[in-house]
Amino acid sequence: MYYEHYTEVNLFDICDDVFHEKETYRNDVWSKECMNRILQLGSGISGGKERIYSFFTQYDFSLADRAKFLKNEYGIGGRSYDFKNQNQDHGFIDHDSKGLTVCVSSKDSKDAKSKTFSWTDVSLRIEKLIATGNYFTDEEMEHYNSMNKDEILPD
Repeated sequence: MYYEHYTEVNLFDICDDVFHEKETYRNDVWSKECMNRILQLGSGISGGKERIYSFFTQYDFSLADRAKFLKNEYGIGGRSYDFKNQNQDHGFIDHDSKGLTVCVSSKDSKDAKSKTFSWTDVSLRIEKLIATGNYFTDEEMEHYNSMNKDEILPD
């Protein structure tokens, strides 16, 4: 048999880090560390993280304007989420006009707990992540810097 597009792959050349999951974190899913990881995911919409970063860094809008922008950027929706903590908690991240809701289902408990963060609170947290250089990874920042900034945010 003849394979026209054959590529040889050597699995032993892959870095060991590929096979290790991110380190687990302490149990508190409401910690600043855990909330930062959630916000570092962006809105979940293609190009959303870049639009958020651009809006927060290129323009001098009020806190209310930033909160309104985030509400529109995230829209209505959600996703499942693995908290990667010692309890192996799983849950959902939902967003709507009220804010960002984090719902946790613990392995140790049958009860789900949720907490809603207003868009103002989310805005302040994202602003701090950006100010401290923790919103983007190095690779994401490289990608952002290579983008045409005029195409990131619509007029």
